Amino acid sequence: LGLANLLAPAATVLSATAAAGGSFAVRLAGGGRFAAWCADRPARATLAGKRPLSFEYDPKARLLFVDVPDAPKGGSKIAIAFSS
Repeated sequence: LGLANLLAPAATVLSATAAAGGSFAVRLAGGGRFAAWCADRPARATLAGKRPLSFEYDPKARLLFVDVPDAPKGGSKIAIAFSS
């Protein structure tokens, strides 16, 4: 979905890439509350694959919410992993 706190959330997703093990990486135009549909609860969310990020998962709606800190001009790259 994208950064849910902005008017056009989908436009904030600059790229999305699937990785091994069902994980994925998303590059965002900035920081804020990222929302995505996920069939299962992720194991973790990280900024640039290193810094852990807090997240919430609503199993009924299958929505993931990740709090992404404000980013420099290049945007933020977050990783969502479904296995530990």
